[in-house]
Amino acid sequence: MDPISQKDRPIGLLLLDSTFPLPAFTLLSPRPEDLQYTHPGRGTVVQTFNGGFVDDFGEGLTDISVSGHTGWAGGSVPGELQFYTLRDLVVLQYHQARKTKADAGQSIDTVKLYWVDTLNLFVYEVYPVSFTSKKNRQRPLLYQYSMRLIGINRLFGLSDLIGAVSGAIGGAVSGAMAAL
Repeated sequence: MDPISQKDRPIGLLLLDSTFPLPAFTLLSPRPEDLQYTHPGRGTVVQTFNGGFVDDFGEGLTDISVSGHTGWAGGSVPGELQFYTLRDLVVLQYHQARKTKADAGQSIDTVKLYWVDTLNLFVYEVYPVSFTSKKNRQRPLLYQYSMRLIGINRLFGLSDLIGAVSGAIGGAVSGAMAAL
């Protein structure tokens, strides 16, 4: 049996706001150079005279570390513009959308950022902890990035993500109809 091709399996971020019908997204192209998932357990080991026991609270929140670059001029969108799109989505749009909700006295939970990794078959609702941009002499034409995301909620497949997207779009449409 031939191995499954990894060539056309994108990785990206998707920003949804249930009161705004159009999602914002960016694909990481080329895919990240480094991608690390840390899946911690939430247990505490207690040592006793006769050995020990574990106070087990199950699975912890997944820590996602990503680094790479956005290319140079490989596709239809130059790497510099891809970098600005990624940076603005993670750093500006996500936090601004949540602030706007809070300022209006609405729930910030309607604004969600999703990490979609079709290569490793993971979809997470994430919170962006940090975003770092970098330029250096060894790769002067490339906009390099690294980011750390916390996987707040793991979705169990693309069907869950499709459900979240359709729910957000449906909520935005019904909210707009009520406003009329």
